Amino acid sequence: MAASRLRVYSSSDAGAPALPGTVGSLLTVLNAVLVNGYGTQPAAGWSKPFADAANIGCYKNGTGSTGLNLVVNDAGYNATPGAREALACGWETLAGIASPVGSGGGQFPTPAQFGTVGAVAWHKSTTADATARPWIILADAHTFYMWVFHNGANYTHWGFGDLFSVKSTTDAYRCFIRGDTVNTSTPSATTAKTDVIAIGDGSLYGIQQGHAGHYIARTWGGGGSSVASNVSADGMNSLLTVGMTGLGYQRGITNIGADNALYFYPLRWNDGSAQRGRLRGLYVSPHNPDMFVEGQVIAGGGDYAGKEFMIIKNGVNGGVWFVEISETVETN
Repeated sequence: MAASRLRVYSSSDAGAPALPGTVGSLLTVLNAVLVNGYGTQPAAGWSKPFADAANIGCYKNGTGSTGLNLVVNDAGYNATPGAREALACGWETLAGIASPVGSGGGQFPTPAQFGTVGAVAWHKSTTADATARPWIILADAHTFYMWVFHNGANYTHWGFGDLFSVKSTTDAYRCFIRGDTVNTSTPSATTAKTDVIAIGDGSLYGIQQGHAGHYIARTWGGGGSSVASNVSADGMNSLLTVGMTGLGYQRGITNIGADNALYFYPLRWNDGSAQRGRLRGLYVSPHNPDMFVEGQVIAGGGDYAGKEFMIIKNGVNGGVWFVEISETVETN
């Protein structure tokens, strides 16, 4: 199995760009991380098919990937949240980046599926001002995930790029986008957004039941068009309290068991009821998040021997993410 490393980029790095709630700020960060590099941090290996224009930018994942395209409208297109959030969508082929989300072939999501114009929302800040929000990105040439401490209390989260497909590299359309619905009111601490796994009672903040806001370019067979998808995790139903769990929102067992082990489960991407693959390097755990510390690094054992996981804490409602930072992230 091929492997890669998701490099950790952070607003705390020397030379890292700031992310305030102003137009264009997200493009500045993505340009630095994905394309140009900054300080001592190398670029993740993506390219820009077109130069930024009117606070709209685009990105193409790199060598060995599907080579599909992302358009990000960071011009405050939606007047209600304004510069607090950006729109994002994927394209198989990209012809231009005119507002709202560019043009080309193979858009995912489509306008009929999500967001009226065919885009998910990426929430940067709860204030449309110069207040810089801490951020973390994990990225390689295939995939990136981003977390933003958007309200001074919690992370919001999104991502774009290639899955690890169970079909292997013959799954030419394994490129996903995940985000959220566009706010209909001014974002605040009580309307914080984060995407959750497919377990819950429907009362969680953000994307409910792991479905809305998850799209992939086409079916695993290469036919059709944008597919609405969901995520899940093995073992979580039996180990967690029903209605009290999600990616970024987990309340579960507080003890380490008889085998003196912590448990982790990869996040699986499903096209309806059929498993498509796994979100590269992202895991959830049934353990209570209070057991962990922000930035803590845990060495894997057993099936995960040789892997290292970093804790990103303080998701909505106090949850945590477990992200693989070793050079063993599975890659098609």
